[in-house]
Amino acid sequence: MATPIKDTPILTGKDARRFDALMKENEGKKISQEERDRIHAAGKKFRVVNGMEDYERHRAGSAGN
Repeated sequence: MATPIKDTPILTGKDARRFDALMKENEGKKISQEERDRIHAAGKKFRVVNGMEDYERHRAGSAGN
């Protein structure tokens, strides 16, 4: 049987104010294409290191079944 997932704690006080300020500060920001490419490259390395490419290839091949 699976382990139950705990409820997400509610932020209060200083933590809530800090989180709200960060959300407002970053609300309209977009990342550059270079940063996007860097993130995608890092994700691809992660998939290779953890053997996810074989898994994804397997899933893609069995999608039509």
